[in-house]
Amino acid sequence: MTTAVATAPVRTRLPVPAGVDAARWRVLTEAIFPNARTSEAIVLAMDYCRVRGLDIMKKPVNIVPVWNSQLRREIETVWPAITEAQVTAARTHEWAGLDKPVYGETRTSTFKGRKKDGDKWVDASVTITYPEWCERTVYRMVNGVRCAFTERVYWLESYARQGGSDLPNAMWAKRPFDQFAKVAKAAALRAAFPEEEGGSPTAEEMHGQDIDDAPMIDAAPARVIESAKVPERNDAAADGGAQPSGDPGWVPPTPPDHDPQTGEVFGDTEPQEMKREETEAGPEDWRLWCQRLLGHIGHAKSVEAIDRWMKLNEKTLELLAQEAPKISARLVSAVGRHRLDKTPQP
Repeated sequence: MTTAVATAPVRTRLPVPAGVDAARWRVLTEAIFPNARTSEAIVLAMDYCRVRGLDIMKKPVNIVPVWNSQLRREIETVWPAITEAQVTAARTHEWAGLDKPVYGETRTSTFKGRKKDGDKWVDASVTITYPEWCERTVYRMVNGVRCAFTERVYWLESYARQGGSDLPNAMWAKRPFDQFAKVAKAAALRAAFPEEEGGSPTAEEMHGQDIDDAPMIDAAPARVIESAKVPERNDAAADGGAQPSGDPGWVPPTPPDHDPQTGEVFGDTEPQEMKREETEAGPEDWRLWCQRLLGHIGHAKSVEAIDRWMKLNEKTLELLAQEAPKISARLVSAVGRHRLDKTPQP
């Protein structure tokens, strides 16, 4: 006689999305992303890792609250962690080391602003001693030569804020040197591996920032201590269009008002399949196609409408992921931010 053993249903902190294993979801919500407030943010992190070929259980991305000045509240967004930047550099087999951080003169300042106290925001102030700047040097092998790429970043331009004010968040107030060193490391990695890292900031750089002011391009070039002629590399075919410059400018900070290809004025258009336009040079550049799709998604009125746009263009999106994985990952992140903007907050 056999005795059946009843298995208790898995209880999870957030609702389990369709198609996701409940046990895996429990690990994600309680161990990997315990501070995530919405299921949508974790699903976005899963999509990003799938496109980039990353193991989400190693937490290569962070769910970061950023201030949306238009909505006047914090929203959850997904950004690559410093770990992801290091993994990307390591995959090239050309990363050749990292120097310790070099700090500038220390300063002491009192910051005033707002912080979250339970369900409400309250006035607060904190006095912090911090370095004025930090430099990190990343080494890369170029034609057999170990070359150094050094980037300097400034604390007042980098620290994470609370509630859209000047008040540093708890982590930066507690660890002003260590958190700053991570930001400098990310900048140096982007300088050494521009074609791999692109222009996307890391979670450490975006935590507490204003989403409308999110940095998209590194304005200042890195200082190269040792130089060597870098071999010419044609990334056009591998990245789906013109050679990348590290500028993800195809992701508009606000949705464009019209289709750059057809001149069509965007509105609450009924979701539809979008074909890549044919040009004299061949199929439409992936960046332009993504810009057109984001224009429509940015003007969609609901999460359901966004999902229909993505579903109807599923085949083209699969081709995008195969031909231009970096662009695909950025598109997934941008679409996720639009979904979170339109998701009712608890």
